[in-house]
Amino acid sequence: MHSLPHPPDVLTPTHQHATRNTQHDSLSKDNVAQIVVLEVIPKHGVRPPRQLSHLCVVNTHLYSNVNRPDVKLWQTMALTNELQQFAIQRDLALIVCGDFNSEPESAVHELLTEGCLARHHPELDDEDDNVRILPDQGEIYHSLDLASAMQTALGREPAYTNYTSDWKGTLDYLLYSPMRIRLMSVAQIPSPEEILPESGTGLPSAVYPSDHLMLCVDVALSITGSGSVVNNNNNNGGSGSGSGRGGSGHGGYGRKQGVSTGLGAHKRPGMR
Repeated sequence: MHSLPHPPDVLTPTHQHATRNTQHDSLSKDNVAQIVVLEVIPKHGVRPPRQLSHLCVVNTHLYSNVNRPDVKLWQTMALTNELQQFAIQRDLALIVCGDFNSEPESAVHELLTEGCLARHHPELDDEDDNVRILPDQGEIYHSLDLASAMQTALGREPAYTNYTSDWKGTLDYLLYSPMRIRLMSVAQIPSPEEILPESGTGLPSAVYPSDHLMLCVDVALSITGSGSVVNNNNNNGGSGSGSGRGGSGHGGYGRKQGVSTGLGAHKRPGMR
């Protein structure tokens, strides 16, 4: 990924070398992001407008260390910087999903969904290692138009996407371009009553093979993002051309009749 934050100001070449080495060590992780552009196959030789025929899907897995929220935010900055250069120039609708290892109140979640850090995040002020890898919080922003699918559909993020015996909480998100993608329906997260009989105290289990639960949404591509969103409580996919299903997560589960949360005439366009 591109656009590393500038190293801090230093006074001597020796200090500069040591600082950059420590900074490099802090950021040298094996986390990656995958970016793919999907194109709709024309029917009967009729090619739809580009806005309805191309979709950029992004998947990532951020650093898991709970003591390094700065590294997770830096990785998120690097990803959004790359997407600004790649997707905006090509006028692509976006779906961004993955395990962000960050809770809903984190700086990572706020940057992704709000485009900036409007709130101060004191956990980013910790400089015990004397190495600052982030710019000032007021200088962290992006110009992507992203919204959380689950937050749009449910009014909040799920209570959990990671369900283990010793920790339960939300770390996974599925984001989309609300002006280019309509949210048709979302699959409900399994309840504890559905999880525990199969797993005992927590995941994974024979039914849910990962400690993370899948996020699944139905979406329809839209040129403007306007129009009524219809209920979709079956397995036939979203209505209209350019519709489809997106998912994020490690453990799949069957989608039963009535499991979807229909959005009805929701004012904000969305996706699945």
